[in-house]
Amino acid sequence: RLDDELRELGFGPVTEEDDFSLQLSRLGKDDGTKRLSSSAMQELLRDTWIARGNNNSKNNNPKEYDSSEKKLGLFLSEARVTGEMMQQELTSMIPVAILAAHLKQNRTLFTSKNADDLRFVDLCAAPGSKTCQLLSALDKITSTKNNDDNSHQSIDYTLVANELSPQRANWMRQRLHQQSCSKSLSNLIVTCADGRDYAKMDQNSFDYVLCDVPCSGDGTVRKS
Repeated sequence: RLDDELRELGFGPVTEEDDFSLQLSRLGKDDGTKRLSSSAMQELLRDTWIARGNNNSKNNNPKEYDSSEKKLGLFLSEARVTGEMMQQELTSMIPVAILAAHLKQNRTLFTSKNADDLRFVDLCAAPGSKTCQLLSALDKITSTKNNDDNSHQSIDYTLVANELSPQRANWMRQRLHQQSCSKSLSNLIVTCADGRDYAKMDQNSFDYVLCDVPCSGDGTVRKS
């Protein structure tokens, strides 16, 4: 349903024919730019849709444009309420895309017989878009195929989503419950604390720490 409605509104999925290139700024002694790796780009553009224009509208009639804008706004609003879709800024998607690419390249971390459940923490999680993105990626990565008997082995993980503000933490919790599937929620813990308090925990408490500062999901980088 969503695919058909998106195409009718002039959107299309990203394909290999689309030319995307991102340059990441590096701050510090060696200021400059670094190209995002191909594996991270694949993760970034996985299940990503972009505006391609509505083929049904071949002129620039302002009334038709306004009507299309209203239809798009209504569609996005309904899809967000039902949890079928999440809007996220491109800059906000990059940290998780890089992490997911790293995890896929190191699958032995998941398949080792002696490996404990993988533990992740998102220290500055609100408004929750990166946490939802990471939950989706982990659900796919941790469902591994056993080549010996062609069966699938599901590997557990725990993701802690932390936020300092009680109000934002509560809003994030509601959003995560709305957007995530029931399987993902069983792996999720939402906390409200100062991220610096986690430094007091044992050094091996988490396998991966995600800390996106300043919050790219709020458009902080773009606005500045």
